[in-house]
Amino acid sequence: SAVVLPLSEIPSGQLIDTLEFGLLAYLFFYISSDEHEINILDDAAYRAVSKKSKTILTPRLLNSNTLASKYSKNEFLIVENSEYLGFSYTHTFESMKRNIQIGLLDTLKTFKILSGKEYYIDMNASSSLYEWFKKYFCISVTDDINQKIGRLLNIHNTEIQSNILKGVEVLTNSTRYKNSNIFLCTLETCAALLYIERAKRYSPDALINEIIICANNIIQKNYAAIRDDENIFKAMSGKSELPSFTDESSPAINMVYFLCAPVNSNIFMQFINNMKPEMKVAIVALIYLLIY
Repeated sequence: SAVVLPLSEIPSGQLIDTLEFGLLAYLFFYISSDEHEINILDDAAYRAVSKKSKTILTPRLLNSNTLASKYSKNEFLIVENSEYLGFSYTHTFESMKRNIQIGLLDTLKTFKILSGKEYYIDMNASSSLYEWFKKYFCISVTDDINQKIGRLLNIHNTEIQSNILKGVEVLTNSTRYKNSNIFLCTLETCAALLYIERAKRYSPDALINEIIICANNIIQKNYAAIRDDENIFKAMSGKSELPSFTDESSPAINMVYFLCAPVNSNIFMQFINNMKPEMKVAIVALIYLLIY
């Protein structure tokens, strides 16, 4: 099927420059094997577009920093690819289509049209669910759940929303999805651990809906296995032998065990102590998205 590219969102006057420089750069830049030198072909790619725009969009290439230093009168917007693109001789149609889609999304993120660390989120799109999430995330739930969240985040007074938010913020600062927006970071962490497709443009509400649907599907699909005594022991004891889930180590499954385990038990403390920061953040997010 065809790939739909919303190219109209690239700022006016830069579409041709973007495509032309990108194609020329792809052909020319890698011919030069020295990242500290600019040869005649590098100059050719630059000169093809330099008179048309003071801002030049380029992918991350071998000589892009050297070129930007030499031609400092121009502003170079360097698009960082967010995924390894693979070798040209190993591509299939589907992998090429995905690379094109990811490349466009990375470009829109470079222009600050889209936000996010791992995902591509249009913060100007529908956000009523997102506003609800920001308002109610980390507020007091029940005494039992509050105690569990407090121990998970290593905080004491869970009656104050700012305390739980601070605990989540400390965790997110040590994850790969860290950014300046704690709510967005939390949602991206949760989505990533649920393996939600990232090569899409999301509104904040759409990403929340994907998280809710995915987590519910995982719980329903693994419902019988979650209740199995042997799986409960394996999941919560920290043993090397994994339980027999369809979706092993899913935050949705771990959330169920987190909510069901006795808060003052040794097995509960062992269970949460074995978790990585990303898993803890995702569990807290799912509690508010699915339970609250």
